[in-house]
Amino acid sequence: MKRCLFAILTACLLTPIAYSDVYVLVDRDRVQLNESFTLVLIADEDEQGEPRVDALEQDFEVLNQTQSSSMSIVNGRRETSRRWTFNLKPRALGNFEIPSLSVGGVASDLRSITVTEPVVAPAGDPDVFIEVSLDRTESWVQAQVIYTLKLYRGVSIRQPQLDAMRIEGGEVLVERLGEDRRYEAVIDGRPYDVVERSYALFPQESGAYTIAPAVYRGSLYSRGRISAPQEFRSEALGLFVEPAVPPPASFPNAVWLPATDLSISATMEPADGMLNEGDPANIVVNTLVRGLQANQLPELELSLDPALRVYPDKPDYVSRAQASGVIARRQQSFAIIAGRGGVYDLPTLSVPWFDVDLGDWRLASASLGTLRA
Repeated sequence: MKRCLFAILTACLLTPIAYSDVYVLVDRDRVQLNESFTLVLIADEDEQGEPRVDALEQDFEVLNQTQSSSMSIVNGRRETSRRWTFNLKPRALGNFEIPSLSVGGVASDLRSITVTEPVVAPAGDPDVFIEVSLDRTESWVQAQVIYTLKLYRGVSIRQPQLDAMRIEGGEVLVERLGEDRRYEAVIDGRPYDVVERSYALFPQESGAYTIAPAVYRGSLYSRGRISAPQEFRSEALGLFVEPAVPPPASFPNAVWLPATDLSISATMEPADGMLNEGDPANIVVNTLVRGLQANQLPELELSLDPALRVYPDKPDYVSRAQASGVIARRQQSFAIIAGRGGVYDLPTLSVPWFDVDLGDWRLASASLGTLRA
């Protein structure tokens, strides 16, 4: 699922999103059994008819359904799409595939979702409580760690205030991951409104860190009465960060790139590599990474035959903060001109990186092909 999600997100980084068929989005790919989640079905205005959602009800309870339209400008063209928003609640634990949904005879792609055990509320049937978690409690320096805060509210809150995060132990770069996600959860028969917020943490030093308890303040409004201001705290969390792992002897000068996924691809124009005299070949190289910021990606250099002159363009960096973490792209173009005729085998570009899930170094590569001048 994670590799599939990475492919979807990298496609979004490379091109504007244009819905020419039928497409499905979910606000989260992991939910607890007692939580609701949102599924959005998007169809181009050319696709007529209403979606059939009977298949959804086998694994999910449909709590609510709404419909809307939207308009966007893509490459100078006006495009209108329709969207159906479903509020769903899973019926059982496990890994599920959201079935393909059809509009006008065109079917959507499949989506996977994982349903986990529900959270257990603190003792005493609290009106408000906070759950915090880290996606990993041991990591490496500069590697992404995702901190998630869930605020459960069983009553209305007046003048709410959530204190800023405090981290002790060393310097940490913090990036907010998208907008707050809002949904419902039922715990021991009691409904709660849930606000979920995530951050990407990038520890800059090795050692032990402590994330102080999250603190939420507000006055409870229930049965026509407003309480005095109250304070609610989560537990504190610990994180241990290892130093950078030296690269293997096969690429001793590798830059430290701790990530959860990294790929490199290259395209050439003309695609067949055949050059007319004086015409350049244009090569575009994309490095895509999940779990790192764009400015951490290294520069790429082409080592070519002396008869080839290379003119690199300024690289373009793009980062997006998704609920599942930071995804980034570095794109660079190279113009290559042959000084004389011949056949030139271009090198393979390689980027060593450290896989934080495997705890080992890996190599991403892309072949540039052959030029014939």
